[in-house]
Amino acid sequence: MFDLPSNIRFDSASHPGTLRVSYVNLPAGPKDEAAVLKDPLDLWGAAWALNRQEAPGVVDVRPPRALSRARLRTLVLRMDALQECLEGIEFRLDGTTRFRQEADEIRRDIRSGLLFTFDRTNLHRGARSAKPAAPAGVQAHVVQHGKKFLQGALPHRFLLQFPAQVFKTSLADQNRATTRFWIDLLGADKEGRLSVILTDAPGPVSLDVFAEGLDGAIFCREFRSHVARNWLPEVTSERIAMYLVSDRFHPALQANGDAPQALTRRLRASDWLDVILVQVDSAGLPQNLSERIVFPVPVPPIDGVA
Repeated sequence: MFDLPSNIRFDSASHPGTLRVSYVNLPAGPKDEAAVLKDPLDLWGAAWALNRQEAPGVVDVRPPRALSRARLRTLVLRMDALQECLEGIEFRLDGTTRFRQEADEIRRDIRSGLLFTFDRTNLHRGARSAKPAAPAGVQAHVVQHGKKFLQGALPHRFLLQFPAQVFKTSLADQNRATTRFWIDLLGADKEGRLSVILTDAPGPVSLDVFAEGLDGAIFCREFRSHVARNWLPEVTSERIAMYLVSDRFHPALQANGDAPQALTRRLRASDWLDVILVQVDSAGLPQNLSERIVFPVPVPPIDGVA
């Protein structure tokens, strides 16, 4: 079993068949909320449950009661996606499954236009934090050699530091409807999938980075047509791809690591999501990058390595 975060309480004894996950030390205020919430309760609960011989059938997530509405929406959407993709686990939020109805309401608000995101005319207006940063490291290499990277799996242009942010009423920070985050690279792969590409080397990529990638994939799922219409006409597939590029991955994510039930293996991903872990040699950047597909294999093996 891999090491667990010290600030998460995993309680499987109080309610047989149910794992309750909560924070040991709660945020004292908005300033330290992000640091405390860096370890995602839902994903750590799923990883814990998947690596127990007598795995609980229910993962009950107990977030801080003072959680902001934007963070709560983000958590609700991610838990709903995990419930859809992970077979054998029932998720609950504060002991109930009402979060699934809340997720449906959020999606209805997106479809009706009550909740919206940037378009080509306002991408860098109204929220100063939306300005993209210059690419560096692995990200810069992927941008520079995109058509060769992964044997041409990503042949089209990329959007850098795309603000996957949702607003209500107007484009202002105080009207942010979900957590503020950016997608390192956004593009379409050769299969026409809208592709979230997160570059994190040196790693290891832990569950906090995986949560960001999953949140980005969920954003792309909800706004796929909008993003394709405004920026990426190369998107033709209904599926979403999530590429995590790094030199190391946490055992909870590795398909061939110490975890026999790695989270990425158990993502059913049959309806909408494909998860691809791309292992790179960070010591060789940027001239001598070597890649190894870890999970799944969207292109032929590279240099004889599956």
